[in-house]
Amino acid sequence: MVQGASGAMLTPFAEVVGHPVAHSLSPALHRAWYGELGLEYEYGYTDVPPGKLGQYLSARPASQIGVSVTMPHKLAA
Repeated sequence: MVQGASGAMLTPFAEVVGHPVAHSLSPALHRAWYGELGLEYEYGYTDVPPGKLGQYLSARPASQIGVSVTMPHKLAA
């Protein structure tokens, strides 16, 4: 758990961002690894349109512990 700005304890999560990204196997792989390690983390995906990566990253919540970046944003990162 991580502490949010309000002091509430939040479930840590990470995700992969790209466009399109719904087909990514990353969420299933990471969830399996977290489970094997006994970690209560979440991993998902968010479709972020081209040109919006900076805006998306600046609005991430405190409970987000990481982001994997894939196409087309790899080119910009």
